[in-house]
Amino acid sequence: MSAASEQKVATGVMAVGRMALVGVGTGGCRAVAAMSEGWDDGPSMYAVDTDSRALIAAGGVANHLAIGATLTRGLSAGGDMQVGRLAVEEASESLRGIFAGMELVFLVTTLGGGTGSGAAPTVARLAREAGAMVLAVATLPFPFEGAATMAQARKALGDLRDEADVVAVVPNERLFESQRSATIEDAYRASDQMLGLGVYAIWKLLTRRSYLNDIDASVLRNVVRAVGGTCVFGVGEAQGGDKAGDAVRRALASPLFGGGLALGEAAAAVVAVVGGPDLTFLEVERAMETVHNAMRKDARLFSGTVVDDNWRGACAVTILAAESWTEDDVADIKGAAAAGKDAPATAPGPRRKRQAGQAQQHVLSFEATGKGIFKDVEPTNLDGQDMDLPTYLRKGMVIEK
Repeated sequence: MSAASEQKVATGVMAVGRMALVGVGTGGCRAVAAMSEGWDDGPSMYAVDTDSRALIAAGGVANHLAIGATLTRGLSAGGDMQVGRLAVEEASESLRGIFAGMELVFLVTTLGGGTGSGAAPTVARLAREAGAMVLAVATLPFPFEGAATMAQARKALGDLRDEADVVAVVPNERLFESQRSATIEDAYRASDQMLGLGVYAIWKLLTRRSYLNDIDASVLRNVVRAVGGTCVFGVGEAQGGDKAGDAVRRALASPLFGGGLALGEAAAAVVAVVGGPDLTFLEVERAMETVHNAMRKDARLFSGTVVDDNWRGACAVTILAAESWTEDDVADIKGAAAAGKDAPATAPGPRRKRQAGQAQQHVLSFEATGKGIFKDVEPTNLDGQDMDLPTYLRKGMVIEK
C-alpha cells in the first residue's frame, strides 16, 4: 500500500483498492462498462455473466468472470432464474477471492432476466460474508416486457433486499423517461451515464475527504443500518454560476425521483456534492436549503461535499433517499460524528427476512382532484379515454416511492 493510501485509511477515508464495482448479468455488465469510460482512478471493476458475448461487449471493464460454463456453455441463462442461481454458485470460490478484504461493493444489475435475477442476490451474499458493505442498484423491466418478467423481477428484488445492505430500485420506465425520442443506443448510453454519475458521486464521497460534513465508510454503514435497506436516488449535473443549485434541482426533477415526490416522503437522505475548486460555500448552502425544503421536517439528512480539480466549473449532486429510519441507531451515528472517528464496524450477520405479506414498497397515494378553472370544459376523448386525466390514473398505474 502506498503512503497516500495509508494516509487515507488513517484519516478514515476508504482506500480505493478496497472497493469494487460489479456488474451482474448482461444489463449490469453493460452499465459498468459505460461507467468505466474515463474513470481511470476508480475502484476495481468486474463484469460477471453467463453470456460470453456480453462479457466481450464489456471490454472496458478490466476484470471478467464467466459463470456457469457447464450449464450454459457460454450462452445466456435463457431467462431462467434457477440457471442464474446455479451458475453463480459454481463460481462462488472465485467471487470469495475477489471480495476478500473489500470494504464496499457496488453491485449493478438489471432484474427480470435469468442471470441478473438469479445471480445478483448470491453475489451480494458472498460479498457481505466476506465483510463488505453492499450497495446495489437494480433496474426493473419495462411494462411492455410482460407480467411474467415483472413478477420474476419482483421476486429477485425481494431476494436481493435480503442479501444486500441497501438496494436502490430504478424502474426502467423512469430511467428512460427523458430518452423517448432518442435512438436505442443513445438512450441506453444516457441512462447508463445517469446511473454511473450516481455511483461516482458516492465513491468520491468515500474516497476523498469531504467538507462541511465528513461522510466516510463507517458513517455510511451506520446510516445503512438505520434506514432499513431500501432507497431510491436522483442525480443531477450542472455548470455555470449556480451550478450546485441547478444540479440539486435537476436531481430532484430526475425521473428516478418521481419529480421530487420520493424525497418529500423520505425518512432519511444522503446527499453527495462533487464540485471543482471554484465551488463556493454560498452555492452549497443554497443547494442544501433546497434539499431541506423538499424534505419532511422530521427527516434525517447527511451530506458531504468533495472538491475535485477535474470538476472546475461544474457540479454533480447525488441524493439517496430512504423510506424508513430506525431511531435505535441514531446514537451510534451521532457518537461517531462527535468523536471525529470511525464507529466500530460490525460483522455483516444475516439479513432480516421479510415477513410473509409484508409490503415490498410503500405506495404513494394520489387522489383525483377537480379541474379548477377548466371544470366546464368538455374532456378530450381519444379512443374512449379521457386524455385530460394523468397517465397513471388512465392506466391504473401504482406509483412507488
